[in-house]
Amino acid sequence: MAEISEGFAVAACMFTSAKLNSVVAQSAQDLSVLKKFMMEVKKVANSHKIQYGSQKSEFIKAYDPENKVSLENFAQGISGAIAIHNWLRLHHNETINPTRWKGYLTGARWPAEVEKLRIDAFGMADYNSSDFLIYTGRQGKDEYYYGVSLKKKGVSTTGAKVADPTLINKAFDSILNKEDPQIKKVIGAVKKHKEKYFSGVVREATKSGNPLAKSKFGNLTNNNEQLWKFNLEEPEKKKRSIIDIKGSGKIDLTKKSLKMGVGQPLSLFRGKKGTAEGKKPWPMRDFVNKRIQGYFGGKQSLEKVLQDNAETFANALINLILKEQLYKLLNENETLKNTYFGFALVTGTGRIDKFDKAGQKAIIRAGEYKELHTVLCGLSEMNASSKPYVIKKVANPKFKDKVPETDTDDDAAKVFYDLSKNHVVILNLQIRYKGSFTPQPQFQATLSDDFKAFLHQRVNKCLRWK
Repeated sequence: MAEISEGFAVAACMFTSAKLNSVVAQSAQDLSVLKKFMMEVKKVANSHKIQYGSQKSEFIKAYDPENKVSLENFAQGISGAIAIHNWLRLHHNETINPTRWKGYLTGARWPAEVEKLRIDAFGMADYNSSDFLIYTGRQGKDEYYYGVSLKKKGVSTTGAKVADPTLINKAFDSILNKEDPQIKKVIGAVKKHKEKYFSGVVREATKSGNPLAKSKFGNLTNNNEQLWKFNLEEPEKKKRSIIDIKGSGKIDLTKKSLKMGVGQPLSLFRGKKGTAEGKKPWPMRDFVNKRIQGYFGGKQSLEKVLQDNAETFANALINLILKEQLYKLLNENETLKNTYFGFALVTGTGRIDKFDKAGQKAIIRAGEYKELHTVLCGLSEMNASSKPYVIKKVANPKFKDKVPETDTDDDAAKVFYDLSKNHVVILNLQIRYKGSFTPQPQFQATLSDDFKAFLHQRVNKCLRWK
């Protein structure tokens, strides 16, 4: 189901700002205040004021004040609701009067009343990526709706900065328009490089002293495409490509059986001798991870493709993440001519401290929002410059001086980039393989601190209602 914090946030929006702020202040000293308020919000969530596209029973079930996960999501939802009130007040000149508001939770299905605001564009059924919408009423002929894409993050008790939540997590090729001939060429080049590079890693693994030493690949030896994704069958009938093998042993594809434990050694899906089945260390996975930076770097690598096509990738990412065309598409829809729509990216921040100990409390920080009109205003200013978009490889944020050539299983299969224009970093990007090397790598992205500061300086001149 959708994130339960979304259900909590939209229902919490139906209370006054004063009430929400009072709960935040009191919960910082006494967690029972937050628990009691959760039950108040549940009544609203189960009333006519909140409409659900689907899974209403699951959202209502989540109102459990004795469950730490639910309570922490509730705290983050309240943080988001306060941010939404501030956003509507400042950017849309709304009077915060929740008694006449309604909320709509979206998802796989949207409530019938707001289905008209759902947009199919750029290959996405939900280009309008609102997790929920708030209807604030009618003024004259116009109806006023506001969409929110909600993210959440915790709070560090040591004062350390908590990483912002990712805004997207999509396959490398899914962010691009595959019907564009130039894009097809780019994706094809990336595919060929991946096949060549990883099949080379597989061949290297067969050399003496390496995890797949003395393996025999038969007719696949010189076939890059088939070699790097050829499947063996594990005992539980799962399929695993050679590049995704974690253990070690001699693969012999000249045998009739390709099943591990029958035709191929069981050690291919186990850790080193003496370790429990399914546990680290993993010889082949570690071997591949030590070579992953070679895939991302080099003359014909993914990095080279990104840099050579920075404008294409930048426009695609910005449109996907920041919804650059959303207002334009809504305005062009004749059926929505009497519908006003605002959109914001919102982050709710909070955590529950000492849940099972004395002195229980909720730490709820001010939520953040990024109003779409302000984002578009800032991007318009940037686009006035003739300077091109730049995608530049940067160090892993966890390491100040360098991206280590080898690292843990979690860190080795990823690389970091900044997308910038006119010397302002807009997005911090991470491209990674997770679990398998055969699918396309995943794009993850967050707004950079530079861009957030850039937008903050332009808030007053970019207010939509002025």
